[in-house]
Amino acid sequence: MLIRLILVVLILLPVFGQAQQFHFKKYSLEEGLPRVGVYDIFQDYNGFLWVGTEGGGVCKFDGHHFQSYTRRNGLPSDNIRLIFEDTDHVLWLATDEGVCFFDGHEFIEVELSDSLSEDRIRSMSQDAQGRIWVGTDHGVSFIDSKNKCADTLFLFEQNFIDSTIRTLVWHQNEMWIGTDSGLFTFSNGNLKEFERQSKLPSYRILKIYVDSKNKMWIGTSQGLGKIESDSIYKWTTADGLINNRVRSIQEDLYGSIWLGTMRGISVFDGEQFISITAENGLSNERVRCIARDNFDNIWIGTFFGGIMRYNYKDFTGFTMHEGLASNQVQALHEDEYGDILVGTNAGLTNLEVVDNKLYNYATIKLSDSYLGNSIRTVYYDVNGYTWLGNTRGVTVIKADYRKEILFQTEKDEAVSVNVIEFLNNKYYVGTNHGLFQVNVVGDYESFQVINLSANNKMGGEEVSTIVGDREDRVWIGFSDGTLSVYDEARIVTPIVADEVDKVISIAVDSTGYLWIGTNGNGLFRGQYNSESKSIEMRSFSKRDHLSSDYIYSILVVKNQLWIGHERGIDIAQLDADTISSVILCGSEIGFTGLQNYPNASLLDSKGNLWFGTINGLFRLNGKELETFLKGSESKIYITGIKINGNKVDWTKSSWSDSVTGHYQLPENLELPYNKNNLDFEFIGINYIAPDKIKYSWKLEGFEHDWTAPSSDRHVSYTNLDPGSYVFKLRASNELGVIQEYEESFAFVIHKPFWTTWLFRIFVIIVSIVAGIFIMRWRTKQLREKQKNWKQLLSDALLKFQVRMKCLKKKIKR
Repeated sequence: MLIRLILVVLILLPVFGQAQQFHFKKYSLEEGLPRVGVYDIFQDYNGFLWVGTEGGGVCKFDGHHFQSYTRRNGLPSDNIRLIFEDTDHVLWLATDEGVCFFDGHEFIEVELSDSLSEDRIRSMSQDAQGRIWVGTDHGVSFIDSKNKCADTLFLFEQNFIDSTIRTLVWHQNEMWIGTDSGLFTFSNGNLKEFERQSKLPSYRILKIYVDSKNKMWIGTSQGLGKIESDSIYKWTTADGLINNRVRSIQEDLYGSIWLGTMRGISVFDGEQFISITAENGLSNERVRCIARDNFDNIWIGTFFGGIMRYNYKDFTGFTMHEGLASNQVQALHEDEYGDILVGTNAGLTNLEVVDNKLYNYATIKLSDSYLGNSIRTVYYDVNGYTWLGNTRGVTVIKADYRKEILFQTEKDEAVSVNVIEFLNNKYYVGTNHGLFQVNVVGDYESFQVINLSANNKMGGEEVSTIVGDREDRVWIGFSDGTLSVYDEARIVTPIVADEVDKVISIAVDSTGYLWIGTNGNGLFRGQYNSESKSIEMRSFSKRDHLSSDYIYSILVVKNQLWIGHERGIDIAQLDADTISSVILCGSEIGFTGLQNYPNASLLDSKGNLWFGTINGLFRLNGKELETFLKGSESKIYITGIKINGNKVDWTKSSWSDSVTGHYQLPENLELPYNKNNLDFEFIGINYIAPDKIKYSWKLEGFEHDWTAPSSDRHVSYTNLDPGSYVFKLRASNELGVIQEYEESFAFVIHKPFWTTWLFRIFVIIVSIVAGIFIMRWRTKQLREKQKNWKQLLSDALLKFQVRMKCLKKKIKR
């Protein structure tokens, strides 16, 4: 390697170690954690994270908020030492003053006073019969998981072992019991001492853990042990373990074992230990618990540092603390050994990375007689020579060989070198005073420098980037102008749109298209027409969901563009001739560096991605790239439903049959017509980047299309017409990509009674009946009137007849 050879011409400052900055997302009092002292972390069946604290009770974490439970909610004590879930997914808590379980609403204490002489619970496990073992300082009690009561007490004989039960694990039809006086097994009613425990580091057993390959790891007060078939292995600080008191053990997704101790964490891959301390990002080195969730996060609980989250898919950072000459990383290159050469504004740093682990590093500072320590660009050639471009020229070095190359203008001005590339068997050097070509004479005996800008009309003066395409053309971008192309021994400045100005980055994708980044005008895509000497451009900017219009670097990785800017890194997904989606990589996944430098983006031979910024160097593990881009599915919950703006106790509501689910939502909800304003609240649980989760929804029966993705976690519907509805919800992964899986909730709003067909039929029947009654009454009335008229007519006729008789008599007289 370079750092082993250049001992004469360089001042070499080697530093060996394994330091690197892990990205830990930290949660403490400011984020809502009730106490900074944490005993245990556990993810339940529903996906929620539970944190047992010292003095603050237990809290449930959904990625956004901590919901605390204390003695007011039924806890026997606010010191929660252990969280356990049985096979029926009932959550149990072990405290300093007894044990309790969670019924979904509150915690219910299990009375142990008759069966245990000590209520300080240290461990819990469940056997094949369903009994829950509860270990204390004075023995074991059994709890029936069905009726939730303690039924048996088992006290170990004091002359046989110490009765303090620190850890319990059911494994291969035996209960393994770790105590202060050794390791024991219990099966078929027999308790026996582990016959080979003298080979373990200590008799004081603090933790038993069974990994995915059925290997049993034993944490003791004096080191780490492993039981594998008939063999027993042990490790101590003499083997690289950071501290001998191993209190917590957890396997990660790669099979490495994380060990929590009094002095930090050791990660053991089976061959060597990597130490993680406060220098690597731990908030507190006294680690009490380590857990792994279903997103493959590693969660760490500490004595007084709250909790921390780590994920392999996060970026790993390197700064001056890890050996860089400066945090301002201006250039990156990979040498023949796979080491990363890091050019900074204060010298060159060589990082030796093996199996994605930093093994050693060396900072190289040039002496005062050199051209300067501000390394703007680095190139490692096929002959093992390293070219360093700085503010005054180029230095070429190898072992005790050193050569300085000055680039001068016609006015004999020294120039600053911005970029060096080897294309078509020639070296091209871009400076702030144009483009130069360098030919190596002999065995690096001398160099021929040709000023290509002297006799050619260039697109600018300050060269920012140099890139070759599939047609062996050399593209040159100018930060004070546009771009030029060196083709067939002549330089051409193509015709482009006026907006293509201040070009600082160029990349060529697998289809041969050019991607051109500008300093403020966004991103452009086009293909060169050699006949018309023009490029027809398509532009992309913040309007197209890019995070910035300042495109400092472009890295093509398969069908993605990794775009560096002042806010971080954008991952732009390419689809045919356009960008289909954009994902911003920021601080939530470890990319805390801002303003990526133009020459400081690198895809190395192992598939790792490296980005240099003004705040350090950041690497994304190539092994994680595919899963990183795929993302992790979020678990969706509808958390609440309000009616007319009010919360409803659905357990007492007459509008539904019952309640169901973790959030006790109503089943078969049927609402009256005037309860037609509904609010839905929801959440997508994703512990990688919960603030990045977006949601899309639609109300079938009211909407036809899904809404555009939104970070809102509630939606309101007002004045809904009577009918049947289904509210459907989707959530994104941590990258903001909406998933196909959906959660739904169906309900009915009834019509007003006067608009129903039943009521209408009733009204019609009543109307008909009433009509018949009225008609009959009217007929009767008419008949009575007719009878009366007949009587009157008869009376009148009789009177008339009488009068006529009287009149006839008078006439006869």
